[in-house]
Amino acid sequence: MSSNYMPPLNAPRAQKWNLISLLFSLFYFLPAFVSINSLVPLDWVKIVLGYVSFLGLYFWGLNSDTKNALYPILAILLCCVLLSFFTPGTNALFGFAMFLTAYYFPFKKGIWFLVLALGLEVFVFAYLRNYNFMFLGIAMFLSIALYINAAFVRKDIQHRFTEARDQEQIQQLATIAERERISRDLHDLLGHSLSSIALKAELAEKLIKAGQQDNAMKEIAEVAQLSRGALSEVRESVSGLKKTGIAAEFKVMCERLQSAGFTSECLNNLPTEHKLSPELETTLILLLKEASTNILRHSQGDKARLELDCQNSALTMSIWDNGNAGEIIEGNGISGMKDRCAQVGAEYNIQSSAKGTLITVRKELAEEEV
Repeated sequence: MSSNYMPPLNAPRAQKWNLISLLFSLFYFLPAFVSINSLVPLDWVKIVLGYVSFLGLYFWGLNSDTKNALYPILAILLCCVLLSFFTPGTNALFGFAMFLTAYYFPFKKGIWFLVLALGLEVFVFAYLRNYNFMFLGIAMFLSIALYINAAFVRKDIQHRFTEARDQEQIQQLATIAERERISRDLHDLLGHSLSSIALKAELAEKLIKAGQQDNAMKEIAEVAQLSRGALSEVRESVSGLKKTGIAAEFKVMCERLQSAGFTSECLNNLPTEHKLSPELETTLILLLKEASTNILRHSQGDKARLELDCQNSALTMSIWDNGNAGEIIEGNGISGMKDRCAQVGAEYNIQSSAKGTLITVRKELAEEEV
């Protein structure tokens, strides 16, 4: 919401202020009751009709917004001047034009309306009410008081709108972050499995063409097994459960690399008494799967080593293969792994040379994890 725009005062967030401020208008009848013995029925008719007219104009103002509020404000001021011809009670009504003014308009603009209202009150005081200082004092007091009151109402409602807008922005950012997390989960969880399925399906096709039906059926069976595993991983990701630990995942990755023709070595030196947080263990598992996927997709080598170690309160996971990956180009996979490491306070590093590609993840463990 623009700082200069205000919704109608009859909006739910402002309705409570309407009844409170409207109580001041009852002072309009005070002079009539003070001089009740000198009034004839026609005088009461004029007074009541005048008040009803005021209420109509005031509720018009309550249902206006900043763009249209000028008209009811000026109409209320004119109504007050006209009613002052036969009752001094209008000194209680001038302020309501100021209430609408301070609510709908910023201070620099609203102050000029306040000056106008005070000027009209002085005019009525001098020319219509025979220099009645009580009339002028009450009119000016209520005009200034209601103006200040409405200024605080405006500030309160703007503050609430700001809070609501900030909360909406936070929710939008949370939604974006959740979408990115899901995107990384899908990439990390399914990337390796789908790559393996594609490789084995291609191999099965070649074996069928070569007439090796038995070997082809074996590869097809492994494709089915990988598909079921991928489906299980997706279900676990959706439910937030990770039934296998990092140690078991190391063994699974080594077996998959071996089945793809790599001579793989799995070194898990993490003491069994170490209890990693679910967030850290999940991150390590997903990073391990993503790195293994990259080896299957891009490595031109035939050796791989997976290592997990903990020394001096520092956890280190490294994934190496002897393929020459050439220049490392950061894509969704590497970017996703870096983001995941940052979220759990770990450092991510990838190096490529003629000797192969090495990915290292390092995390300083908290005291309760050591």
